[in-house]
Amino acid sequence: MLDYKKITGYIIAGVAGFAVLIAGIFGVYKLISENSKKSAEEAEQAEIQAQIEASTPEQINIQLPLNQWLDGRADRDRIGVVIYDVDNDAIVGRHNEDQVFDMAQLYQLFVAYQAYIKIERHDWKSSELVGSTNLTRALCLDYTLRWSDVACSDAIWDSIGRDILQKEFQDMGYEKTTFANFTSTPTEISNLMRLYHNHPNFTEETWNMIQDSLLNQRDNQTFDKQDLRQGLPSGFTSAKVYNKSGWYKTTAPAVEGNNPSNATIANGIMNLWHTYDDAAIVEFPEVVNNDGETKPARHYIFAVLTNETSPQEIVLLGRTVETFVKTADRY
Repeated sequence: MLDYKKITGYIIAGVAGFAVLIAGIFGVYKLISENSKKSAEEAEQAEIQAQIEASTPEQINIQLPLNQWLDGRADRDRIGVVIYDVDNDAIVGRHNEDQVFDMAQLYQLFVAYQAYIKIERHDWKSSELVGSTNLTRALCLDYTLRWSDVACSDAIWDSIGRDILQKEFQDMGYEKTTFANFTSTPTEISNLMRLYHNHPNFTEETWNMIQDSLLNQRDNQTFDKQDLRQGLPSGFTSAKVYNKSGWYKTTAPAVEGNNPSNATIANGIMNLWHTYDDAAIVEFPEVVNNDGETKPARHYIFAVLTNETSPQEIVLLGRTVETFVKTADRY
């Protein structure tokens, strides 16, 4: 006599076993699919990383040419420098980087940065007139960065609020920058230029306008181009230099035999430089080395703050660094 209970149990056990088998097959298939997907994603990430590495120049030690420029200088204690490698996210040259210096018109970089943010956030309109300048905010910002126009920068500064600007940057970690005394450090100026370069708060259109202001400085009624680009930008021949300078100087008739180390003389006039500062983004182009290999473009940020040093000396720093970089990329 058939035992239906046993037969039913066998059937149920068989169905359950089949279900387990099917589940196992699907589990294996799912695992294979997930592993394949993971492998594909890892391969894609590896390819992206390889492309990034191929386009990233090898880091070189700019401390070497910086030390070469500093060696034997009587004014080395009155000079502060930070050189930051944008591509490798590393400081590659430094000297007195946290020492406080007079930042002169470099304060305008802070004013312009916060003003552009207000325009980007639609707190301000670029077409509005600024104070008594009879100029729009857009034009005044351009004049501030292109020509170091104090009337424009101060009118914008007043619109922001002088104490407010100080607090905004203190909250961002700029502990040694003081607008009341116009002082800062090479480190904090370098950090600000990194913000400009990365421009997380600006559209590309705004960033393009800022770059033009910092690159194509030209004559106006107050300064000539030589005043604005006679330091670091004049030391480079092949690199683009997006630069903002600041200075305090006095002038006097040139006297033969009287040529202090912080003086420049032209057309019978002696300029005595009490402060000369440069904040710059420097872009070296792609180059083909001696083996026919294309070396990728390089990007650096320079913050150079000085006391009683002439801009002609800073030109020599630019030349020394450019020669070093070109030599490194040639081999």
